[in-house]
Amino acid sequence: SGGLISWHRRNEREKRPRLQLVFEEAHNSPLELQFRDGGAALRERFLRSLLEWSESQTVSAIAAASGTPFRCRVLVAAVEVNAQHQLRNWGLAAPSADNPNDDRQLVCLVIPRIGPRARPAELAAVPSDIDQSGWTLISCQCVYPNGPATCVLTSTKITDGVTEVSEAQSSISLLPNAMLACSLRFFGVSICFIAMNLRRPDSFYSVLASLRLGRPDFDAVCQFERTFICGRTRDPENPPAAIAESTELPQWNQFSDAVSTFRSFSNGITAVRSALPNVPGQDISTTCGSSALCFAIDELVPTRPIPSLPVPPATAVRGVLALSNLVASSLRSS
Repeated sequence: SGGLISWHRRNEREKRPRLQLVFEEAHNSPLELQFRDGGAALRERFLRSLLEWSESQTVSAIAAASGTPFRCRVLVAAVEVNAQHQLRNWGLAAPSADNPNDDRQLVCLVIPRIGPRARPAELAAVPSDIDQSGWTLISCQCVYPNGPATCVLTSTKITDGVTEVSEAQSSISLLPNAMLACSLRFFGVSICFIAMNLRRPDSFYSVLASLRLGRPDFDAVCQFERTFICGRTRDPENPPAAIAESTELPQWNQFSDAVSTFRSFSNGITAVRSALPNVPGQDISTTCGSSALCFAIDELVPTRPIPSLPVPPATAVRGVLALSNLVASSLRSS
């Protein structure tokens, strides 16, 4: 048997939340626990105790990094991408340990419209030099041809902080309007990235509602602590030039729900941000990039630190619990 590698909280909004534990070299891994009576509070107390007792280096690294904010970015190509591209085309370099913000990054690349000569299959938005670059690919999707493409990257050093990754695509009956979504939990914060390519702004809500992500009775904006929707909301009348000087970021405008904000860029890109007040962000970038590349989102997001148990008194006894030869009866499949 081996030590604990990672954990995943499941059924967050149901009466019987679950906790999935993944162990190294274990025959029955993952182990899924259901907390029927104590609910989410009992699950959190159990998890904190388990992490406190764990001697896994992976768990220790995640716990140590959990209290530091991370940089969250969404970069959008404002021109049709019709060829392979590299990290430098997006203004990305290898994460640097000298800059804490660069060493703790979660980045989503969005291409609202891909051309016929883009990278094949799901790789249209993935830089060709991603291997050995200091970045780890978390998710990649595309609607081919002429649809949006997206991928999510994270700094390799903190990849272990990514859990519960899910992907979704809007209904094909709504094409050529399309959205692609990737949801995940990063150091305890639930995040959803959505790439869009719409013909008209009035199709925004119908396409968003068709995303089958998480609970079917909630749209994506209501299910996550931070949701970012970026791309085009109409066909561009005059495609932007390939090169332009950087300009200042447009201001955020408030939606009537008091939770979501949006801003529109001169190159035709629109960014929508929905952020619950319990996870406030701090904008970093002051420029929007160029007419060909848009820095739609660039902010620091606080994480959820893993609380440590109180320091025991000197007379405390450290117990060791070993489980073996477990027997169960009257089990129900779920």
